[in-house]
Amino acid sequence: MGFNAHQYDTDAFEDGVWDEYQGGQFKIARMGNPAYRDAYRKLDKKYRKQHGDELTAEQMDRLSAEAVATAILVDWKDVDGRDESGKPYQIPYSVEAATDLLLAHPKFASWVAARSTDLERFERDDLEQQAKKPAKRSGTD
Repeated sequence: MGFNAHQYDTDAFEDGVWDEYQGGQFKIARMGNPAYRDAYRKLDKKYRKQHGDELTAEQMDRLSAEAVATAILVDWKDVDGRDESGKPYQIPYSVEAATDLLLAHPKFASWVAARSTDLERFERDDLEQQAKKPAKRSGTD
């Protein structure tokens, strides 16, 4: 069998793939996808317009987290919080909530980054079936 040019589900690069972390479910897209690059570029322009060309480390961290929340960490389920009285509740996904979570939990942010670069997560489900197909030879052999 030769090189498989269709090894990855390229739609999942932007749509994301569900994964589990400490009881929560997180939909994570591939780092560097076009939506992420566009989000980062737009946010960089917005932040520099608001804060000037010299962003602080804190502003850069927020910009990066917001870009990840916009196009890498694209959804979640089973993320718990507590209100002012200590009563637990489910935190609905939003870019703002995801940005805050990424900034507040560096270990989680590192996990998201690692999962977004793990290309095996984006392999097509039918990859094993593709490998069983007989190799087609080009007419140039």
